Amino acid sequence: MILTGQFNHSTGQYGHTHRDHNFHTLEGVQTLPRLLKDNGYTTGVVGKLHVKPASVHPYDYSVSALETGGNRDVAAMARKAGEFFREQSGRRFFLLVGCSDPHRSRQSFDNEVSYSGVNEVSYDPLRVRVPRFLPDQLPVREELAEHYQAVSRLDQGIGLVLRELADAGRDKDTLVIYLSDNGIPFPGAKTNLYD
Repeated sequence: MILTGQFNHSTGQYGHTHRDHNFHTLEGVQTLPRLLKDNGYTTGVVGKLHVKPASVHPYDYSVSALETGGNRDVAAMARKAGEFFREQSGRRFFLLVGCSDPHRSRQSFDNEVSYSGVNEVSYDPLRVRVPRFLPDQLPVREELAEHYQAVSRLDQGIGLVLRELADAGRDKDTLVIYLSDNGIPFPGAKTNLYD
């Protein structure tokens, strides 16, 4: 929806392209990377991208999770973004950085993994704030503490990407848009927002 400005039912992309979902954007749908590319921008993506086909979502520069050691290694992703920024040398560009944080991976936030260049920040489950729509129980608090740790890792990654942008001399002429694809992985906070 973000890359097209249209609802899912208009684009055919009702879900992810990977695994058994196998959804694809319909040919002929105008996407942000296509429009920008057609108007002289270099397009790039670092990290996760759950849309296809490449003809509708064209990127000149693409770095997958395999090349960064995963989409939670925000320092490696920032370095790849920096390579892209430096290669542009005054040209107009669009770069999508798709981190996995703070998304849960199956039943874990992968917080047990350490990443070089990223400070681990942990939270005491007994001190976290529990949203009103969740029960104030220890398992909920533990899950929130794990989620907040992943958010802290992502925050550092955004700072690293912004530093790479500044180091490439592009921080004064670049519009940065930061958003999340979903809320916390609890009832009433994820999936659709139609309520």
